[in-house]
Parts: sequence; structure tokens; C-alpha cells
Amino acid sequence: MSRRAVAAWALVAGMVWCLPARGEEDLDVQSWLGRAGVKLLAVELYATWCLPCMEAVPRWKALHEQYRDQGLRLVVVAVKDPEGGCKGLGWQPDKVVCDFDGSIAERLGAGSTLPAAFLWSWQGNLLVSAGHVGEVGRKVEEYLKASPRVLVEAAAPGGQEDAGLRELVEGQLALRDKVTVVLPEAEREAIRALRRASHDERRDKGQQCRLGMEVSASSRLAARLRRTGGSSWLGLTLQSVEKGCVSASANVPWNAKSPALAVAEAVDALLGQLRVPVQLPAAPGAQPRAPREGTLGGKRASGRRSRRRTGRRRARW
Repeated sequence: MSRRAVAAWALVAGMVWCLPARGEEDLDVQSWLGRAGVKLLAVELYATWCLPCMEAVPRWKALHEQYRDQGLRLVVVAVKDPEGGCKGLGWQPDKVVCDFDGSIAERLGAGSTLPAAFLWSWQGNLLVSAGHVGEVGRKVEEYLKASPRVLVEAAAPGGQEDAGLRELVEGQLALRDKVTVVLPEAEREAIRALRRASHDERRDKGQQCRLGMEVSASSRLAARLRRTGGSSWLGLTLQSVEKGCVSASANVPWNAKSPALAVAEAVDALLGQLRVPVQLPAAPGAQPRAPREGTLGGKRASGRRSRRRTGRRRARW
């Protein structure tokens, strides 16, 4: 075979490999949760032949309209449409995914039991599994009411307050909109007072919070510039005011020429530590589990499948 023929065959093979398999249109939960401004992701499995699904549409529409500006995103998965495609819903969720053969519903553990709704926090925690719109609505309201408020404090290498660095960190957090940045002085003082009231010398200030724990309702983010061995570093440490434990920390080289870039890198690293592999539904009675790469919540797309046993249930990923 000539080199030209080999190259052409490789190109065609690559194109075929990249095509989505029938029934496996993209549902990348991890990607949705990583988007700026997304605090919660709801996924609703429905079908036009499912009467309760269609009856719930007005409630989903109202929920989406009420909370989208506060960080809720809604993906609707149309399962086994009898016409082989997705009909127009008559309203606009953030995305409609066509699950032609029901494989997405199967992998989420719903099977043919519809409707079934799922809700994730931006950190990857599964808050509702195979629930209904009412349950999702209650959890969304509860989560947003307890939305974490973060007090940012910044210090220069000498330990003195650095207002410029604080504003840069606050700005980058606001752009990503995963937590509420405390700005008015009255709110800042309220968190400082809570911190003083909850202070306990017996606590180990360096202890780590439980992996995947949702960010506390009141948290302190300390930003500090340090010089070590002739190099400058920016460190960020997020600490729960209520629990006294460290939720996440990050250190990046300081860029004196482009401070905003250094702060952006540090904030991304910090938020990345707060995320866990997206939890997927487990078998009844089992704990939710994290996915393997290449699955609904994984970091990478793949056309391959593997089999894993959880009790007596065989899951396809």
C-alpha cells in the first residue's frame, strides 16, 4: 500500500473513531460542572411516551427560569424517542441529548424507569439520584441558600495587607462564580467575628477537610506572597471558618510582569482541588461511586466500554 493510501486510510479511521456511537451522544457531566458560573447541574431523563415526564415539563421550565441566573444548568436527555430523534420541547433547557437506544439511561441506573432526575454540585457530588423535579427543586433551593461565602485576605511578603492582591483574587473568583465573594465591610466583619467566636486552640489549623466535602458556608481564603531562594510564590489557602480545617491550598510561581495571570493560575489550581471525580449513581444500598475515565463523568471521552461489578449489578460504562 502506498504512503498516500496509508495516510488516507488513517484519516478515515480517525474520523470514524471520533464519530459518536448511536445512542451515546455527549453527556459530559464533568465538563458542565467545570464551566464558569455553573454551581449545579440537573439532568432529567424523559420520553415523549412517558405521561409523568410530560406533566413535569412546566415545573422543570419554571425551575430552570428561576435559578439559572444563580448557577443552575439543566440538560434534558430524551430516551428512546419512537421516531428516532429528539422532538422540540417547546422551551429551552441548556441542552437536549438524544439517547436513541437508552444506553445513557442504563449507565445512570434508570433503565426504563422514567422520569428520573439527577443533580450534581460543581464539586462533583451527587445530590439527587433518580429523583423527581420536586426533589431537585428542594435541593437546589437548599444548596443555594447555603452557598459558600468566602472572605479573601491577602498579605505581601513582609506580612502587611496587600489590597491590590486581594482585589485580583476576588476578581478571579467572581469570574468563575463558584462561590460568593464577601465584599461589603459589614459582611467581612461578620465572618471575622464568626472566626473569632469559633476559634479553638485545640484545633490543628493545618488539618485537611474531608476530600469532596462541600465548601463551608463561611470560609476564609488567605492569599500570600512569599520569597524563597530568590523566587517569589503565590500561595492560596481556603479554610472552613466553622470547622477550622483546610479545604484546599495551591502554590504557583509569582509573575511580577503579569500578576493577573499568576492569580488566575492559582485560583484555577485551588478550585481544581475542591473538585472530586463526578459521583455516579450506585446500585441500591451502595454508595455513589466515581467514574472511570472515558465515562459520563470522566475527564476523557472514549468509545471503549468495560464491565465492572458492584454487588450483583453489572454496570456498563
